[in-house]
Amino acid sequence: RRMAKLGNLVIDNLHLVTLNKDGSIKTGPVELYSKLISAALTQSLFESSITLMLTISESEGMLTRFNKKGILGQEFVILTAHNDHAADSPINLQFYVRSAKNAELSAQGQSVLMTLECVTKESLIDSYTSVNQSFNKTYSQTVESIWDRYITKSPKQEFFKNTPLTPFDKRTIEVHDTQQVINSFIIPGRSPFEAIDMCGRRAHDFTFGGSMFLFYETINGYYFHNIEKLINDQNKLLETEPQLRSYRYSPTDDSSEGTVDEIKKIKELSQLILPDQHLLGATGSLRNTARALDVVGKTYRDVSFDYQEKTRGAYQLVDPAGDTFIDDDFHDMFVEDTYEFLIIKDSTKRNQFYEHVVSQRMPFVHHLMSQQMNISLTGDITLVPGEMVDLQIPEQSAYKGDKQTDVSSNRLGGRWMISAVKQIFDNQESHTTVLSCMKNSGIPGEK
Repeated sequence: RRMAKLGNLVIDNLHLVTLNKDGSIKTGPVELYSKLISAALTQSLFESSITLMLTISESEGMLTRFNKKGILGQEFVILTAHNDHAADSPINLQFYVRSAKNAELSAQGQSVLMTLECVTKESLIDSYTSVNQSFNKTYSQTVESIWDRYITKSPKQEFFKNTPLTPFDKRTIEVHDTQQVINSFIIPGRSPFEAIDMCGRRAHDFTFGGSMFLFYETINGYYFHNIEKLINDQNKLLETEPQLRSYRYSPTDDSSEGTVDEIKKIKELSQLILPDQHLLGATGSLRNTARALDVVGKTYRDVSFDYQEKTRGAYQLVDPAGDTFIDDDFHDMFVEDTYEFLIIKDSTKRNQFYEHVVSQRMPFVHHLMSQQMNISLTGDITLVPGEMVDLQIPEQSAYKGDKQTDVSSNRLGGRWMISAVKQIFDNQESHTTVLSCMKNSGIPGEK
């Protein structure tokens, strides 16, 4: 049922229910949209589940009457919505209310203001499931097996099968391949999500030095992705379709303002984080050595990392031809290999690459997150973590000499990777999308 239009966002369903054992609705549905003060739907590369924060004001006794016991954090929220400009990319999510908090009672005892903290239902299945098993597969195949057996085919999925309000679809997972088969990889009683994280920490792909594998959820499904491969794929996409996700920031009115599509305008820049060079140097993120000590063969092997050498590969950079944030003269003068990792290794176990993971992934992560920024846009639910945006941001200078101040070829402009997306809306026709972005390269260079 179409309830309201929030700018570009149409809320079709926003309901609260409790379920019987067979999945049928026990209490509700109670419509929440008219009670909504604010809502924030958050997706992140660094979180395994989508969260939904609902602040509601109600005077129907839900706090004490709903399901005879009042709201206890055991209820379910159903959200379906879509953008008018992208009706083929709808939101269709089911959450369980993880907690109800920050309740404020009116002085007359007639109304309540409270926040419902919600998380997607797979997180509930994960909380009550345990993986205690040995695998003889690649890490990517192990992830697929865990998802299929412990989430998709979990007996707890049956709890949702008969919900008539909207189908509780089984969510899928997309996996980036890893090559090496691991013999007798034991997962000792972890939850499925923790087990997948274990695979991510150990996985390595020599095509991509950092091999930063992350397990995360967007409105489109779950993902086990190598972030460097994602960067590489997104770079290729934006090279062939440069205007696909291009956004312009114009803090003052100018002649070009009227030519920019409203949904392509950056409304606000905030929370700019600049590189911490002391941290990069002190953690060995500029140069380090990892020594793998083989306790069986009584030998050792050194793996060396040098930032300038490693960043010559385009796959490491959000902007493929961009300059690094490190000045060459500074690097040559000060950067020494003063940081050493010692890895105790059993060489009888095949395809374990801890020395590569430690020496290269940590610097990759530090550099990727060394410059971050939030941008606010007109509401757009099509943007998800793991994609790239191309920002047109003028130089921050009043200088009007030979250079124009509106050129975007500076460190704030160019391609940024989306690390998190927050959709903020209410029942007063307001919808804003806030993107948290990160990048590890500077001024775009020549091909």
